[in-house]
Amino acid sequence: MKQVWLNISPVFRRFLMSYLIVLMIPLIAGYVSYRTSIDVAEQSSLKTSIMTLQQSKDLMERRLAEVQGFTKQLAINQDLARLMTARSDEQNYDVYGLWKMMRDIASYSQTNDFLSNFYIYLRNSHLVLTPSTVYYRPELFYESNHYEGMTFETWKKNFLEKSNLSMVVPQHDYVTKTHQQTVVTFVQALPLNSFDTPLASVVVLIDTKKMSTYLSGITDQYGGWAFVRNHDGETVLSEGITGSDIAKIRNIPSGKPGDISRAADDMLLISIRDELSGWVYTAGVPKSALMINANRIKNITGILTAISLISGLVIGLVLAYRSSAPINNLINSLKKQLGLELSTGIQDYDLLRETFQA
Repeated sequence: MKQVWLNISPVFRRFLMSYLIVLMIPLIAGYVSYRTSIDVAEQSSLKTSIMTLQQSKDLMERRLAEVQGFTKQLAINQDLARLMTARSDEQNYDVYGLWKMMRDIASYSQTNDFLSNFYIYLRNSHLVLTPSTVYYRPELFYESNHYEGMTFETWKKNFLEKSNLSMVVPQHDYVTKTHQQTVVTFVQALPLNSFDTPLASVVVLIDTKKMSTYLSGITDQYGGWAFVRNHDGETVLSEGITGSDIAKIRNIPSGKPGDISRAADDMLLISIRDELSGWVYTAGVPKSALMINANRIKNITGILTAISLISGLVIGLVLAYRSSAPINNLINSLKKQLGLELSTGIQDYDLLRETFQA
Protein backbone atom coordinates (compact mmCIF):
# COMPACT_ATOMS: atom_id res chain seq x y z
CA MET A 1 0.00 0.00 0.00
CA LYS A 2 2.89 2.32 0.86
CA GLN A 3 4.54 1.61 -2.51
CA VAL A 4 1.32 2.39 -4.33
CA TRP A 5 1.01 5.69 -2.46
CA LEU A 6 4.64 6.60 -3.32
CA ASN A 7 4.06 5.86 -7.00
CA ILE A 8 1.25 8.42 -7.11
CA SER A 9 2.22 11.86 -8.36
CA PRO A 10 3.55 14.04 -5.53
CA VAL A 11 1.53 16.96 -6.86
CA PHE A 12 -1.65 14.88 -6.74
CA ARG A 13 -0.78 13.70 -3.22
CA ARG A 14 -0.29 17.25 -1.99
CA PHE A 15 -3.58 18.45 -3.41
CA LEU A 16 -5.40 15.42 -2.02
CA MET A 17 -3.94 15.88 1.46
CA SER A 18 -4.96 19.55 1.43
CA TYR A 19 -8.54 18.68 0.57
CA LEU A 20 -8.65 15.92 3.20
CA ILE A 21 -7.37 18.32 5.88
CA VAL A 22 -10.09 20.78 4.93
CA LEU A 23 -12.62 17.91 5.09
CA MET A 24 -11.50 16.90 8.58
CA ILE A 25 -12.22 20.33 10.09
CA PRO A 26 -16.05 20.09 9.81
CA LEU A 27 -15.90 16.39 10.76
CA ILE A 28 -14.09 17.23 14.01
CA ALA A 29 -16.58 19.99 14.72
CA GLY A 30 -19.38 17.54 13.95
CA TYR A 31 -17.95 14.98 16.38
CA VAL A 32 -17.83 17.57 19.18
CA SER A 33 -21.42 18.51 18.40
CA TYR A 34 -22.35 14.82 18.34
CA ARG A 35 -20.89 14.18 21.79
CA THR A 36 -22.67 17.25 23.15
CA SER A 37 -25.96 16.08 21.64
CA ILE A 38 -25.53 12.62 23.19
CA ASP A 39 -24.89 14.11 26.63
CA VAL A 40 -27.88 16.44 26.30
CA ALA A 41 -30.13 13.56 25.19
CA GLU A 42 -29.03 11.41 28.14
CA GLN A 43 -29.56 14.24 30.63
CA SER A 44 -32.94 15.03 29.10
CA SER A 45 -34.06 11.40 29.44
CA LEU A 46 -32.86 11.33 33.05
CA LYS A 47 -34.74 14.54 33.89
CA THR A 48 -37.87 13.16 32.23
CA SER A 49 -37.63 9.97 34.31
CA ILE A 50 -37.19 11.93 37.53
CA MET A 51 -40.11 14.18 36.61
CA THR A 52 -42.31 11.14 35.86
CA LEU A 53 -41.47 9.60 39.24
CA GLN A 54 -42.09 12.94 40.96
CA GLN A 55 -45.52 13.16 39.34
CA SER A 56 -46.32 9.62 40.49
CA LYS A 57 -45.27 10.56 44.02
CA ASP A 58 -47.38 13.72 44.03
CA LEU A 59 -50.48 11.90 42.76
CA MET A 60 -50.05 9.10 45.29
CA GLU A 61 -49.69 11.54 48.18
CA ARG A 62 -52.73 13.47 47.00
CA ARG A 63 -54.88 10.34 46.99
CA LEU A 64 -53.62 9.26 50.42
CA ALA A 65 -54.36 12.76 51.68
CA GLU A 66 -57.95 12.20 50.54
CA VAL A 67 -58.10 9.07 52.69
CA GLN A 68 -56.67 10.96 55.64
CA GLY A 69 -59.18 13.75 55.07
CA PHE A 70 -61.97 11.18 55.12
CA THR A 71 -60.94 9.96 58.57
CA LYS A 72 -60.80 13.55 59.82
CA GLN A 73 -64.35 14.10 58.59
CA LEU A 74 -65.45 11.02 60.49
CA ALA A 75 -63.71 12.36 63.58
CA ILE A 76 -66.07 15.38 63.67
CA ASN A 77 -69.18 13.43 62.67
CA GLN A 78 -71.68 13.87 65.52
CA ASP A 79 -73.61 10.68 64.73
CA LEU A 80 -70.43 8.63 64.88
CA ALA A 81 -69.39 10.40 68.09
CA ARG A 82 -72.64 9.28 69.75
CA LEU A 83 -72.12 5.71 68.56
CA MET A 84 -68.54 5.72 69.84
CA THR A 85 -69.49 6.78 73.35
CA ALA A 86 -72.62 4.64 73.63
CA ARG A 87 -72.25 1.47 75.68
CA SER A 88 -74.54 -1.09 74.10
CA ASP A 89 -75.10 -4.80 74.30
CA GLU A 90 -76.93 -7.18 71.99
CA GLN A 91 -80.26 -6.17 73.57
CA ASN A 92 -79.80 -2.42 73.35
CA TYR A 93 -78.29 -1.28 70.03
CA ASP A 94 -79.07 2.09 68.51
CA VAL A 95 -80.47 0.55 65.35
CA TYR A 96 -81.55 3.84 63.81
CA GLY A 97 -78.22 5.47 64.59
CA LEU A 98 -76.35 2.57 62.98
CA TRP A 99 -78.58 2.65 59.90
CA LYS A 100 -78.12 6.41 59.53
CA MET A 101 -74.36 6.10 59.89
CA MET A 102 -74.26 3.33 57.28
CA ARG A 103 -76.21 5.52 54.88
CA ASP A 104 -73.88 8.47 55.43
CA ILE A 105 -70.63 6.59 54.92
CA ALA A 106 -71.95 4.69 51.89
CA SER A 107 -71.62 7.87 49.80
CA TYR A 108 -67.87 7.92 50.39
CA SER A 109 -67.40 4.41 49.02
CA GLN A 110 -69.38 5.30 45.90
CA THR A 111 -67.51 8.48 45.01
CA ASN A 112 -63.88 7.62 45.80
CA ASP A 113 -62.26 4.41 44.56
CA PHE A 114 -59.68 4.55 47.39
CA LEU A 115 -62.60 4.41 49.85
CA SER A 116 -64.50 1.58 48.21
CA ASN A 117 -63.60 -0.81 51.02
CA PHE A 118 -63.42 0.34 54.64
CA TYR A 119 -64.88 -0.40 58.05
CA ILE A 120 -65.24 1.26 61.45
CA TYR A 121 -64.74 -0.60 64.70
CA LEU A 122 -66.68 0.71 67.71
CA ARG A 123 -64.84 -0.36 70.84
CA ASN A 124 -67.58 0.13 73.45
CA SER A 125 -70.20 -1.89 71.56
CA HIS A 126 -67.74 -4.23 69.76
CA LEU A 127 -69.42 -3.50 66.42
CA VAL A 128 -67.80 -3.46 63.01
CA LEU A 129 -69.60 -1.03 60.74
CA THR A 130 -69.22 -1.13 56.94
CA PRO A 131 -71.08 0.88 54.27
CA SER A 132 -73.43 -2.07 53.73
CA THR A 133 -73.38 -4.26 56.85
CA VAL A 134 -73.09 -4.20 60.63
CA TYR A 135 -71.15 -7.03 62.26
CA TYR A 136 -72.14 -7.44 65.90
CA ARG A 137 -68.88 -9.14 66.76
CA PRO A 138 -65.41 -8.54 65.27
CA GLU A 139 -64.89 -12.32 65.19
CA LEU A 140 -67.72 -12.65 62.67
CA PHE A 141 -66.26 -9.91 60.52
CA TYR A 142 -62.78 -11.44 60.50
CA GLU A 143 -64.10 -14.85 59.51
CA SER A 144 -65.11 -13.52 56.11
CA ASN A 145 -62.69 -10.58 55.81
CA HIS A 146 -59.16 -11.28 56.93
CA TYR A 147 -55.49 -10.92 56.08
CA GLU A 148 -53.77 -14.00 54.74
CA GLY A 149 -51.67 -15.60 57.48
CA MET A 150 -52.69 -13.13 60.22
CA THR A 151 -54.50 -14.36 63.32
CA PHE A 152 -57.60 -12.69 64.71
CA GLU A 153 -55.77 -11.73 67.90
CA THR A 154 -52.97 -10.02 65.97
CA TRP A 155 -55.45 -8.14 63.79
CA LYS A 156 -57.53 -7.02 66.76
CA LYS A 157 -54.53 -5.89 68.77
CA ASN A 158 -52.73 -3.99 65.98
CA PHE A 159 -55.66 -2.63 63.98
CA LEU A 160 -58.56 -2.17 66.40
CA GLU A 161 -57.19 -1.59 69.86
CA LYS A 162 -54.01 0.40 69.20
CA SER A 163 -54.07 4.18 69.03
CA ASN A 164 -52.88 4.34 65.42
CA LEU A 165 -52.26 7.75 63.90
CA SER A 166 -52.51 7.63 60.10
CA MET A 167 -50.73 4.28 60.06
CA VAL A 168 -50.15 2.77 56.63
CA VAL A 169 -49.68 -1.01 56.60
CA PRO A 170 -47.61 -2.31 53.64
CA GLN A 171 -49.21 -4.45 50.95
CA HIS A 172 -50.70 -7.68 52.23
CA ASP A 173 -52.97 -10.36 50.80
CA TYR A 174 -56.56 -9.89 51.91
CA VAL A 175 -59.26 -12.56 51.63
CA THR A 176 -63.04 -12.06 51.51
CA LYS A 177 -65.92 -14.41 50.79
CA THR A 178 -65.86 -13.63 47.09
CA HIS A 179 -62.26 -12.89 46.15
CA GLN A 180 -58.67 -12.33 47.21
CA GLN A 181 -56.69 -9.17 46.61
CA THR A 182 -53.55 -7.39 47.73
CA VAL A 183 -54.22 -4.26 49.76
CA VAL A 184 -52.44 -1.39 51.45
CA THR A 185 -54.18 -0.55 54.72
CA PHE A 186 -54.71 2.88 56.24
CA VAL A 187 -55.62 2.89 59.97
CA GLN A 188 -56.74 5.87 62.05
CA ALA A 189 -57.85 5.76 65.68
CA LEU A 190 -60.75 7.95 66.80
CA PRO A 191 -60.98 10.43 68.39
CA LEU A 192 -57.87 11.92 66.80
CA ASN A 193 -56.42 12.78 70.20
CA SER A 194 -56.87 9.27 71.63
CA PHE A 195 -53.34 8.58 72.80
CA ASP A 196 -54.20 5.65 75.04
CA THR A 197 -57.29 3.60 74.26
CA PRO A 198 -59.28 4.69 71.20
CA LEU A 199 -63.07 4.60 71.13
CA ALA A 200 -63.07 3.59 67.47
CA SER A 201 -60.76 2.71 64.61
CA VAL A 202 -61.24 3.47 60.92
CA VAL A 203 -59.59 0.93 58.63
CA VAL A 204 -59.38 1.67 54.90
CA LEU A 205 -58.35 -1.12 52.52
CA ILE A 206 -56.87 0.19 49.28
CA ASP A 207 -56.46 -2.21 46.38
CA THR A 208 -52.83 -2.13 45.22
CA LYS A 209 -54.00 -2.34 41.60
CA LYS A 210 -55.58 1.08 42.02
CA MET A 211 -52.48 2.48 43.69
CA SER A 212 -50.16 0.93 41.11
CA THR A 213 -51.75 2.98 38.35
CA TYR A 214 -49.87 5.97 39.76
CA LEU A 215 -46.57 4.12 39.35
CA SER A 216 -47.37 2.84 35.87
CA GLY A 217 -45.92 5.97 34.26
CA ILE A 218 -42.45 4.51 34.74
CA THR A 219 -43.33 0.94 33.78
CA ASP A 220 -45.40 1.90 30.74
CA GLN A 221 -43.04 4.52 29.37
CA TYR A 222 -39.69 2.87 30.04
CA GLY A 223 -40.49 -0.78 30.73
CA GLY A 224 -38.93 -0.55 34.17
CA TRP A 225 -40.31 -1.02 37.67
CA ALA A 226 -41.07 1.02 40.76
CA PHE A 227 -41.68 0.52 44.45
CA VAL A 228 -42.37 2.58 47.57
CA ARG A 229 -40.76 2.05 50.97
CA ASN A 230 -41.76 3.58 54.27
CA HIS A 231 -39.43 5.11 56.86
CA ASP A 232 -38.80 1.64 58.33
CA GLY A 233 -37.61 0.29 54.97
CA GLU A 234 -40.72 -1.86 54.44
CA THR A 235 -42.07 -2.12 50.91
CA VAL A 236 -45.47 -0.44 50.97
CA LEU A 237 -46.22 -0.93 47.29
CA SER A 238 -44.49 -2.26 44.19
CA GLU A 239 -45.17 -2.32 40.46
CA GLY A 240 -43.34 -4.53 37.98
CA ILE A 241 -41.09 -6.12 40.59
CA THR A 242 -41.52 -8.67 43.39
CA GLY A 243 -40.46 -8.35 47.00
CA SER A 244 -37.72 -10.97 46.60
CA ASP A 245 -36.23 -9.05 43.66
CA ILE A 246 -36.35 -5.81 45.63
CA ALA A 247 -34.33 -7.46 48.41
CA LYS A 248 -31.56 -8.28 45.89
CA ILE A 249 -31.10 -4.69 44.74
CA ARG A 250 -28.01 -2.96 46.04
CA ASN A 251 -26.81 0.62 45.84
CA ILE A 252 -30.30 2.14 45.97
CA PRO A 253 -30.21 5.97 46.11
CA SER A 254 -31.45 7.49 49.36
CA GLY A 255 -33.54 10.11 47.58
CA LYS A 256 -31.87 12.91 49.51
CA PRO A 257 -30.50 15.95 47.64
CA GLY A 258 -27.39 14.91 45.74
CA ASP A 259 -28.27 11.22 45.88
CA ILE A 260 -31.23 10.86 43.51
CA SER A 261 -29.83 8.59 40.79
CA ARG A 262 -27.25 5.81 40.61
CA ALA A 263 -26.17 3.37 37.93
CA ALA A 264 -26.51 -0.34 38.65
CA ASP A 265 -25.58 -2.87 35.95
CA ASP A 266 -27.93 -2.21 33.03
CA MET A 267 -30.39 -0.16 35.09
CA LEU A 268 -30.53 3.40 36.31
CA LEU A 269 -31.96 3.66 39.83
CA ILE A 270 -33.87 6.82 40.75
CA SER A 271 -35.21 7.68 44.21
CA ILE A 272 -37.30 10.56 45.52
CA ARG A 273 -37.92 11.03 49.24
CA ASP A 274 -41.01 12.51 50.81
CA GLU A 275 -39.65 14.46 53.75
CA LEU A 276 -43.01 14.59 55.52
CA SER A 277 -43.80 10.86 55.60
CA GLY A 278 -40.27 9.54 55.14
CA TRP A 279 -41.40 7.38 52.24
CA VAL A 280 -38.94 6.76 49.42
CA TYR A 281 -40.21 6.28 45.87
CA THR A 282 -37.72 4.27 43.81
CA ALA A 283 -37.79 3.45 40.11
CA GLY A 284 -35.55 1.27 37.98
CA VAL A 285 -35.22 2.39 34.37
CA PRO A 286 -33.33 0.31 31.75
CA LYS A 287 -30.41 2.26 30.37
CA SER A 288 -31.42 1.14 26.89
CA ALA A 289 -34.73 2.97 27.33
CA LEU A 290 -32.96 6.14 28.41
CA MET A 291 -30.60 5.86 25.43
CA ILE A 292 -33.33 5.68 22.78
CA ASN A 293 -32.96 9.32 21.77
CA ALA A 294 -29.19 9.18 22.17
CA ASN A 295 -28.98 6.06 20.00
CA ARG A 296 -31.17 7.72 17.39
CA ILE A 297 -28.75 10.64 17.27
CA LYS A 298 -25.82 8.21 17.18
CA ASN A 299 -27.25 6.26 14.24
CA ILE A 300 -28.15 9.36 12.24
CA THR A 301 -24.76 10.93 12.95
CA GLY A 302 -22.96 7.72 11.96
CA ILE A 303 -24.80 7.54 8.65
CA LEU A 304 -24.20 11.21 7.87
CA THR A 305 -20.53 10.91 8.83
CA ALA A 306 -20.04 7.89 6.57
CA ILE A 307 -21.76 9.66 3.68
CA SER A 308 -19.69 12.79 4.30
CA LEU A 309 -16.44 10.82 4.39
CA ILE A 310 -17.16 8.86 1.23
CA SER A 311 -18.49 11.82 -0.72
CA GLY A 312 -15.71 14.08 0.61
CA LEU A 313 -13.07 11.55 -0.39
CA VAL A 314 -14.53 11.20 -3.88
CA ILE A 315 -14.77 14.96 -4.30
CA GLY A 316 -11.24 15.34 -2.95
CA LEU A 317 -9.92 12.80 -5.46
CA VAL A 318 -11.69 14.53 -8.33
CA LEU A 319 -10.53 18.01 -7.32
CA ALA A 320 -7.00 16.79 -6.62
CA TYR A 321 -6.86 15.20 -10.06
CA ARG A 322 -8.28 18.27 -11.79
CA SER A 323 -5.88 20.57 -9.96
CA SER A 324 -2.78 18.41 -10.39
CA ALA A 325 -3.34 17.25 -13.99
CA PRO A 326 -2.14 20.48 -15.73
CA ILE A 327 0.91 20.68 -13.49
CA ASN A 328 1.73 17.00 -14.07
CA ASN A 329 1.40 17.48 -17.84
CA LEU A 330 3.73 20.49 -17.69
CA ILE A 331 6.28 18.62 -15.60
CA ASN A 332 6.18 15.59 -17.92
CA SER A 333 6.72 17.85 -20.93
CA LEU A 334 9.70 19.51 -19.27
CA LYS A 335 11.20 16.13 -18.41
CA LYS A 336 10.88 15.01 -22.01
CA GLN A 337 12.51 18.19 -23.30
CA LEU A 338 15.31 17.85 -20.78
CA GLY A 339 15.74 14.19 -21.55
CA LEU A 340 14.77 13.07 -18.06
CA GLU A 341 12.86 9.94 -17.31
CA LEU A 342 9.29 10.46 -16.12
CA SER A 343 9.96 8.46 -12.95
CA THR A 344 13.08 10.40 -11.98
CA GLY A 345 13.46 11.20 -8.31
CA ILE A 346 13.75 14.96 -8.88
CA GLN A 347 11.05 16.81 -6.95
CA ASP A 348 8.45 18.15 -9.34
CA TYR A 349 8.26 21.63 -7.81
CA ASP A 350 12.06 21.80 -7.63
CA LEU A 351 12.21 21.00 -11.34
CA LEU A 352 9.75 23.78 -12.14
CA ARG A 353 11.60 26.30 -10.00
CA GLU A 354 15.01 25.46 -11.49
CA THR A 355 13.64 25.54 -15.03
CA PHE A 356 11.96 28.92 -14.76
CA GLN A 357 14.85 30.44 -12.77
CA ALA A 358 17.22 29.40 -15.52
